[in-house]
Amino acid sequence: MQWMKKAGCVLVTVGYESGNSNVLHNIKKRITPEMIIEFSKNTRQAGLLVHSCFMAGNRGDTRKTLEESLQLALEILDDTVQFFPLMVYPGTKDYEWAKENGLLTVTDYSKYVTEDGCHNSTIRMNDMTEEEIRQWCDYARRRYYLRIKYIGYKLLQQIRKPSEIRRTFKATMRFIRFLMPSSS
Repeated sequence: MQWMKKAGCVLVTVGYESGNSNVLHNIKKRITPEMIIEFSKNTRQAGLLVHSCFMAGNRGDTRKTLEESLQLALEILDDTVQFFPLMVYPGTKDYEWAKENGLLTVTDYSKYVTEDGCHNSTIRMNDMTEEEIRQWCDYARRRYYLRIKYIGYKLLQQIRKPSEIRRTFKATMRFIRFLMPSSS
């Protein structure tokens, strides 16, 4: 990672996908939550920012495993994080899995995103509807970004890295728009 930093890399985007060992195994990630924690620590020590991605609706996901993913995200404190529903596309193994298990809820491509352009859930889980999955992703984003520890981290980052002020301002404005959707 030091070589990446020396080469000019500033940020890495990482698809952790889940904070649960069984789910990570089910989706063939070949990583563990402990490896995620170590990776996040190493990138921070190298001076790199991390944008981490988590999916809701993976094979084996439940309300409990989603909470484990959120707790892991809160623990590692990456620079930014996203929580999105698993998007299953025709021709993929996940699509076939969802179809075979009666979890597929959307087959019309125009419904893959919401009217405001956000990812829509195309499947349900055994213990959550597609709407509950989407709502959980919104809840997880709020929990991650609206906590004192994260806000303090970002304020300190602006002092240490003034070059991040513009990026953080733009991200904050996007997040405010997310918190206050248009009434149209």
